Amino acid sequence: MSGPTPPRVTIGDPVQLTNATPRKGHADRPTYGRHLDRHPVQFVRLDLISGRLCWGDAPVWPEIPGTVQTSATAVDLPPLRGGARQMAAPLHQDTYHRPDICLLGADRMDALIADLVPTAQRVVDALYRLPDGDVEWSPAAWQAWQDIRHHLIIIRGDGAPELSPLEQDDDPDPSRNRVVLALFEDHPELINPAWVDMTDRDLNAAAAGDVYRPRPIAYAAQRAKEIGTGVRIPTSGLRWWGSRHALYTIRARANGHYPVRHISDFLAEHPGALASTDALADVADADDAQIAAAAERIRTTIAAGYGVAAVGILDHLHARRATARQRLRTETAQTARALAEAEAEVARLRRRRDLLVIREGAWGEQTHRQIGQRAGLSHTMVGKLIAAAQQQEEGQDG
Repeated sequence: MSGPTPPRVTIGDPVQLTNATPRKGHADRPTYGRHLDRHPVQFVRLDLISGRLCWGDAPVWPEIPGTVQTSATAVDLPPLRGGARQMAAPLHQDTYHRPDICLLGADRMDALIADLVPTAQRVVDALYRLPDGDVEWSPAAWQAWQDIRHHLIIIRGDGAPELSPLEQDDDPDPSRNRVVLALFEDHPELINPAWVDMTDRDLNAAAAGDVYRPRPIAYAAQRAKEIGTGVRIPTSGLRWWGSRHALYTIRARANGHYPVRHISDFLAEHPGALASTDALADVADADDAQIAAAAERIRTTIAAGYGVAAVGILDHLHARRATARQRLRTETAQTARALAEAEAEVARLRRRRDLLVIREGAWGEQTHRQIGQRAGLSHTMVGKLIAAAQQQEEGQDG
C-alpha cells in the first residue's frame, strides 16, 4: 500500500512558553537543582505529519500542549493517541559531575535544530503513512527518534556544556522487533476476512492495542490455534509494529487498491448500481453464507464498473436483512391480531347462526335438510343442534 509521500523536514519558529531560554547573543545559563520537573525545560518538537521541526521551552516538563512527550530516559514506545502527532523530547541534564542544570542560549538551540534536520528526516521518511494522512511507528522511525532523544543529553564537565554526540545507532535488541504485515504476508490463512470489508473506523478499532499486544496479533494467535496451522506466534516480549498499516494494506490489496468509499455513500450517489448485482431473492430469508456471497458479488461489480472499493457491504446487507426480518415480524404480529379479531367475529356469527337454526326448527315448518341448506349445515348437524336445545330446555324444566 502506498501512502502519502513523506514531507521534507523544515525548521519552524521556536515555541516559547516561558522566557527561560537566554536570548540570541546571550550565553548559556545555569539554574541550580537536580530535578527536571522543578525547573524550566527546553525541548525539541517534531510534527510527524508536516515535518515541522522546532525547539521550545516550558515552565515544567511535561506541560507542552498538543504533543506526545517522551523523556530522554524513556524506553517504552509512545502511542500516537487522538490527534496528537507532534513528538517532543526534553534536553536532559547529566548531573553526575555537576549539580546545576543549564539552559542553552537561543543561538545554540537554533544550531541544535539545524543539526537535527537529517535525523528528523529519517523519522519522517520511515514512518508508516496511512491513506488518510495519519502515521504509525515503524522500527526505523522509532530508532531515529531515539537517536534524537539521546543527542539531547547535556554533558557538563569542567568546560562549557556539550550535547551528547549525534549518532545513528542500531536498535540494541532488534530481535524483539516484528512487523505485523510481514506475519500476514507469510501466513495469509491467518487474515481475518472481515478486515477486507471494514470501514476506516472499524479497521482502526481492529488494529488497536499497544505495540506489545496489538489486536491483529492476538487474533492471528487465536486463529492459528483454531485451524491448527502449526504456526506459533509469540505473544509476549516482542514489539509488533504497524498494525494499522498492515490492515490498511490487506484491505487495499484485496480491493485492487481502488479508493475506498462506504457502501451507503456510494449508493446515495449511484442508487441503481446494485439493480442487476444483488441477486438475493428475499434478503430476509438469506443466511450468512448467502449474504457473504452477495457482498462479494457487489464488491466485485462496483470495483469493475466504478473503480471504487466499497466497504461496509456486509454490515449493509446484514442491516437490510435485519430490517426486512423486523418488517416480517411486525407483519406476523399484525396478521395474528387480525386473525384473532376475525376468529372472534366468526365465533359470534356461528353462535348467532346456531340460535337462528334452532328457532327455525322449533317452528316445524321445514325439514332439517331445508334449514341446513340455508344455514350451510348438513341436515344431521341441524338435527343435533335442535336436539341439544330441546334437551337443555327439558333439563331446565325438570
